[in-house]
Amino acid sequence: MIVDGCQGRYVMMDIKHVERILVNLLTNSVKFTPAGGKITLQVNVLYHQNHAEHTYIIRDNGIGIRESFQKKMFLPFEQDTVDGEYQDGTGLGLYICKNLVDLLGGTISCKSSTGMGTEFTVRMTYSLANDEQIALGSNRTLNYEDRILYGKNILLAEDNHIVAEVIIKILSTKGIHAQLARDGQEAVQLFQSHGPYYYQAILMDLMMPVMDGSEAAREIRQIDQEDAKSIPIIALTADISENLQERCLEDGMNECICKPIDPDRLFNCLAHEFEKNSREETN
Repeated sequence: MIVDGCQGRYVMMDIKHVERILVNLLTNSVKFTPAGGKITLQVNVLYHQNHAEHTYIIRDNGIGIRESFQKKMFLPFEQDTVDGEYQDGTGLGLYICKNLVDLLGGTISCKSSTGMGTEFTVRMTYSLANDEQIALGSNRTLNYEDRILYGKNILLAEDNHIVAEVIIKILSTKGIHAQLARDGQEAVQLFQSHGPYYYQAILMDLMMPVMDGSEAAREIRQIDQEDAKSIPIIALTADISENLQERCLEDGMNECICKPIDPDRLFNCLAHEFEKNSREETN
């Protein structure tokens, strides 16, 4: 991806994965910063002859990270505790960040003190784009068409209110209306109560209280309603385990999208499912 930098310069960067790193770190700050706290994202850019150095600094004045946990916080499935209680999540957020940073050739570090807040620093080096690459980037076209997405009504099952707000905002940029369900059971109830074809798709978080996304998808497919078998159900998850796609298909879902949500990936997926349903209805 070609990104416009300051001073009219462009750099070559994997914007989707850099964005995922930053969103994961910001989400972590939100989780461990009490109401009324402060979270900042600072971006420093230093240009050289053929490359640019970007430094991303995420600071919060939250509860901080215990020194003993800092030694293992980038390992998979490790979670810190607050007042002796484990926090919601899989313990994969920081592990994903570390792996993505390593794959992109960058570095990530952390400074934190209990009760004083936390500071994560991510450093990346990007090549400067040449004229040909800039021209290609300017002419980049998307696979989906806005007209396919506009006016669609979608059921979003997501228990994290911050993530839900972000997804609803993303959908609204294409004229898509989203109704929120806070757990899988509520998603099943809303789908059934509104009747056939009220929703054109369901975005289903896999990890929710009361009823998880997989169970909710299976229940929806069993409902005696005209569109229950055909409505696209797209899984949303931070899980990166093997065979995830296969498991989602077995549970009756059409596709799986990883969090943080890449808008282009989401729109392309929805457009594909809408077009597929349209062809099937025509035939």
